[in-house]
Amino acid sequence: LRGKRLCLHLLVQPAIGQQLLTDPAMIDQGVLTRVLIVMPETAAGTRFQHKLQPESLSNLSEFSKVIARICREPMPLASDDPGELRPRVLPLSPGATSMWRNYADEIERKIGPGAELSPIRGFANKAAEHAVRLASVLTLVDDLRALEITENALNSGIALVNYYIKERLRIDAYATIDHDLQLAKQLLNWLDTNWKEPNRLVSLPDIYQRGP
Repeated sequence: LRGKRLCLHLLVQPAIGQQLLTDPAMIDQGVLTRVLIVMPETAAGTRFQHKLQPESLSNLSEFSKVIARICREPMPLASDDPGELRPRVLPLSPGATSMWRNYADEIERKIGPGAELSPIRGFANKAAEHAVRLASVLTLVDDLRALEITENALNSGIALVNYYIKERLRIDAYATIDHDLQLAKQLLNWLDTNWKEPNRLVSLPDIYQRGP
């Protein structure tokens, strides 16, 4: 749709996420290459109560002010169609352009057959685009009147994308593991942490009734 934008923030359970990541139709359509995916480890057992730090409140307040200021800005609509967005162009500075080209070439070297990023080639193909897109967001959050994307902003965008690349490699490796092996690992972790019988013997009824 011309002149439209979509931003999606979706949370799913790991089992559903695994189905999405291994679904041939989703892979062929290229939808997942346009999504920045993370799968953090569970925080259960570590979320202890603690005193709120003053800087946390001040940081949250500042963030809220910035977002509110951005939301109050009029949308960049097309003069001939009030239902169409027509944002201004935000170019890369000369230094950022050189940095972006080097990063794009670095990614290209890593997506060949058998190379480091070949398992996630589809996503890695768009890594340079993601980097500059994130850099533009960071630029405008810092200054809505900015005229260009600086090297510092692009460097931050690249750092973020490199994080998402590592996550995608990790998630891809997890998603392709046989489901029975994942269940076996879950059972093994449960036995290590929860099964306290002196002789360490465990029966199938024990597992079915008390296990994970």
